[in-house]
Amino acid sequence: MCGTGGCCGTSQSSIRRLNPESVDIIRQKALANRADLLNNRNLKASILSAENVTAIEFLSHDKSDMRSVIICQKMGSFGAFDIKIRKLEIKYPKVEMVADIKFDPFDGGLFKFEATLTIKCNDITQPMGCEVHLDYGKTDSQIQPLINWDCIKRCAPQCIYCGSDYQCWLACAGICIIQCL
Repeated sequence: MCGTGGCCGTSQSSIRRLNPESVDIIRQKALANRADLLNNRNLKASILSAENVTAIEFLSHDKSDMRSVIICQKMGSFGAFDIKIRKLEIKYPKVEMVADIKFDPFDGGLFKFEATLTIKCNDITQPMGCEVHLDYGKTDSQIQPLINWDCIKRCAPQCIYCGSDYQCWLACAGICIIQCL
């Protein structure tokens, strides 16, 4: 995941140019459907990119409001992932993070998702031993099979390297979710 310098990767080979048209389409969707995000001074915008997914993230800079909103396209619909960390407890070597996640399509599409992601580790030096739970909450039972559970189980333990940096946890959880759904 990204370090405190805000730059990912360790070599120039990890750098890639994002498709400007894709970024512009996402920006236009955000402006048309969630203009409130653009006018909120507490939220700062950044670009997230993972594999074949590009997104704009609006990240809270207020530790009392640990949330981000990610605008992207999933299952053919543009929409917003709202991610709010409800609990981030670090008691070395133990870590527990609980986040509420919701996806609302802008166009009234069928792919709606609402769940709680829990990552619990008894020893952060053993990330593959972490417990990862996804409680589907109000998610329609027809949507649940579309979620790549194995992908989430592989991706989510990486987030423990964020330590107490809630912004890193939000970016990590966001990337896992947009990759795995």
